[in-house]
Amino acid sequence: MKYQYWDALFFSLMVGAGETFFTAYALEIGHDELLSGLLATAPIVIGGVVQLIAPVVINYLRSYRLWVVAGAFVQSLVFLALILFDQYIRSSYLFLFSLVVLYWSITLGISPGWNTWMAKILSAEKIRYFFSQRNIIMSIGTLIGLLASGLLLHFHHGEILGMSIYHFIFLLCFGFRFLSFLSMLKYPKVDFEKILTFQWKFKDEILSPAKNEKFIYQFVIFSSLIKLGVYFSASFFAPYMLQELTLSYLDYVLILMSAYCGRVLLGQLLKNAVHRFDVNQIYLISSLGISTIPLLWTFSQDFKYIFILEILTGMMWGGFEIAFMITCFEEIPAQSQAKIMSLYNLIHTLCIGVGCLLGALTFYYMDVSLKTYFFIFALSTALRLASLLFFPRKKIESSEILALDLIRITGVRPNTGYVVRPFWQAFQKMKRSSKNKDLHS
Repeated sequence: MKYQYWDALFFSLMVGAGETFFTAYALEIGHDELLSGLLATAPIVIGGVVQLIAPVVINYLRSYRLWVVAGAFVQSLVFLALILFDQYIRSSYLFLFSLVVLYWSITLGISPGWNTWMAKILSAEKIRYFFSQRNIIMSIGTLIGLLASGLLLHFHHGEILGMSIYHFIFLLCFGFRFLSFLSMLKYPKVDFEKILTFQWKFKDEILSPAKNEKFIYQFVIFSSLIKLGVYFSASFFAPYMLQELTLSYLDYVLILMSAYCGRVLLGQLLKNAVHRFDVNQIYLISSLGISTIPLLWTFSQDFKYIFILEILTGMMWGGFEIAFMITCFEEIPAQSQAKIMSLYNLIHTLCIGVGCLLGALTFYYMDVSLKTYFFIFALSTALRLASLLFFPRKKIESSEILALDLIRITGVRPNTGYVVRPFWQAFQKMKRSSKNKDLHS
């Protein structure tokens, strides 16, 4: 498994050092706050659409390896393009946006193939240990990359090796992803099996679900709806800090790291104690926290206040994700997994797209000022709180956090800590294994 761990390290270094700073880079080269902020959200929506159709392409190619490895190689070239086409990027926002869209389309698009590949390589007994260790590596790598780029941007003025600081960082990120690509070439080969795709009918499957599926459908719909409110404001936290508050790169990075660390901290605190609590209550409390925090950004522009607030933000998101994964693990019927996961991916992508669009339109028709940012943050809180009207209630207990580590870190954001995606295929394999153990005990 050493090559999978090397891949995780190099991928996370790229995420922390490079992807995190796309918005900051756009602001640095002169693009406005709205367009720069959209780089943090809109490409994720497009990438989510690519993720939905990726299984069809993989089944046509009949190779997880080809899809994943080719994607990693092309993604490394995105960072070279950011250097080589500097003049076009400065003069054309659309060119920069297209490169970031390509980046996120690959990040999310290769996930179904990579997840299935790993689920076939690893036995059910090793999956949890592997992903637990992998997430530790990715957390450390992301933080190192984030801090290193932040320190370079803060303290070094001028050029390195005849190139700008950002171009030097992008060159490093190309190297990190290329090394990740080389590590993937060493992954064991596996026999190909088609990735299951599900065709569901809206009337039969959504409006009239089976009795044992009703709660999980409500849960999936709420989990997606709250993201509409989240992405209504998600584009604007970085421009707010860098342009309106004129924070230094070092202060900006420290705030990002505070949310990140808060998220990891709560995860570790709950890891061995979650079985003592009603998971649904954890989900409700963390959802309330996530909903109210944007409004708290309007109370003070002091760095220390925002730093502490972001630690709390990270903790709330940590609780949200833990409760989400455990609920999925405990409540999704085995025979409904493909259907429900397909539904979640669709509604989740739709909601973040609508939220992103509404937020952008609201910002576009207002003057750029502190009051505009405060209005966006307050309205985001209102939308998030409104989603709680659909919150599904059911007592859920977990004897063990089998699903806690089954996430993949794909980005770092202010007001969330990081962007993650679940490893659904490993999740399915672990659940089947858990059920088999119960049958034989």
